[in-house]
Amino acid sequence: MAITAPWAETGPASALQRPGGRNTVRAYRNIRLTAAILVALMFGCFAAATILQMRRDYANALALAASYADAQAQVLASETGRTLDRLAALGIAYVNAVDGPSAANVILAADAQRILNIALADADGNFIAAMMGRPLAAHPLSEPSLARLQLGRSIEPYSDPAIGSSPLTLLFQADSEFPPRFVVLPLDPNSLLPESALGQTALFTPSGLTLALGDGWEAPPPSYVLRADAEISTSLRTVEYEGVRRIIALSPVPGWPLAAAASLRTDEALASWYASLPIYLFVIFGPALAGLGIAFLMVREFEKADKARSALVAAKAFGVLRQTDIAQMDSSLSEKLAEKLAEAERRAGEAERAKAEFTSLISHELRTPLNAIVGFSEMIQSGFFGPTGHPKYSEYAGDIASAARDLHTKLTDILDYAHTEGGHLDVTPQPVNVASEIEAAIEAIRAPALARKISVTCELAELPLVRADISAVKRILTIILSNALRYTPDGGKIRVDALRDEHTFVLRIGDSGQGFSPEEAARAGEPYVRFPRPAAEGSRLGLGLAMAMHLARRMGGALRLPGAAGEGTWAELRLPIE
Repeated sequence: MAITAPWAETGPASALQRPGGRNTVRAYRNIRLTAAILVALMFGCFAAATILQMRRDYANALALAASYADAQAQVLASETGRTLDRLAALGIAYVNAVDGPSAANVILAADAQRILNIALADADGNFIAAMMGRPLAAHPLSEPSLARLQLGRSIEPYSDPAIGSSPLTLLFQADSEFPPRFVVLPLDPNSLLPESALGQTALFTPSGLTLALGDGWEAPPPSYVLRADAEISTSLRTVEYEGVRRIIALSPVPGWPLAAAASLRTDEALASWYASLPIYLFVIFGPALAGLGIAFLMVREFEKADKARSALVAAKAFGVLRQTDIAQMDSSLSEKLAEKLAEAERRAGEAERAKAEFTSLISHELRTPLNAIVGFSEMIQSGFFGPTGHPKYSEYAGDIASAARDLHTKLTDILDYAHTEGGHLDVTPQPVNVASEIEAAIEAIRAPALARKISVTCELAELPLVRADISAVKRILTIILSNALRYTPDGGKIRVDALRDEHTFVLRIGDSGQGFSPEEAARAGEPYVRFPRPAAEGSRLGLGLAMAMHLARRMGGALRLPGAAGEGTWAELRLPIE
């Protein structure tokens, strides 16, 4: 006999038609909405982080280009100033020469590529001598030029077929006589640009008049691009003309009313940044698409499970299944879940072992080249094959050796911890007299403790034999005493006590350092956990206590760190008595 549900109008109703079904549909929609919101938030977070990084890289690329242009402009200005000073000295040498024709030949041979002519003018601007041409046929210097010469050196264009024409003509006083005489040197402007600076470089006057231009410019820059409103000083500017955006650095030429410019196109400066755009897009969309796929799979699996549950309940309501059948199906589902959990636990164990093996392998592979780095850097530092040529090289070699040794120590710690955690370190408990090991460990730190005026006291009664591994005990003592020495201030104290507590041997090592707060004591011994201490800067990776506690547990003992912050640290090592 068919059973009609009270909420059905005609015939059997599906699970989604009853009131509970409406709740299920609402749950479906909420899960999908939640998944969509989470994916959107994840996409937004990655997009925001990537955009911030893009802006930072963009600014760094422009700043690097500006720094390069500024350095190039300063070098060009310095080299141009030295060149002009040398050419001015040649001009004065010509004026002071006795044998005019031979002196002219010597000067032209010295710098014939740059000097077009050398002429001498009197106080009224009339030319009285010239290396080439007829000086008396040249037109005199203008009154503004003479006025500028009264103030010092001048650079201006001069054009005259008699002695030569140049947009870059040096004018300066020839000697200290009165009335004064002036030297006029027409120069080839482009020859002043050093070969190393050929490209997007230029020489210009303070008014922005371009005198020499490198090969990298599409067109000569307008005067407003290079014009200095005040006295020329080293400056940077970003301008755009002829459809090209440029970074231009300006630098004054020492001793002359002239300035040098170096420029870079912003599209050239940002070429590497543009090349990284696909990577930025992948960082934005890659995680978002992955999250979307994971959310889709999770929602689908949830909906499948919920539909199966609804079908079971509906079948029970129509009498198709009894409650015992549903319980059996639930039990089957639980067994499958337990099997999956066991499989997941097995895989987690395998992953942990694989991690330990990988850590051990990579630490070993890295230590081998580090040994070579340390050895070669020490040979360089000591000058084994001869002097290095500069004291800084020996200093840097020492820094390299120190950093390599520090890295080697940290890799050794990681390797040892990986061996210990992965169970590759054999621990064989046997009867051990720990008194001699304690005394040996204390003697190892006495010298550095004495250098820092740290007192080390030890009170050892007649100690019983303990059941432990001798190598593990040595390692634990070394770790605890090294930490006590590291974190004890100069002039402090380190105390070692040993006693018997029923069937347990207790070794207590205390120091007068900062100690642990309750929160820190709860986390002490976790791998890669370090606490803020002045002495901890540049120290190891926080694996010492973790390794010591692990070794103590492997021997059937324990290592505890009781105490309070500000009262020093007490480390208690407990081992079973034989």
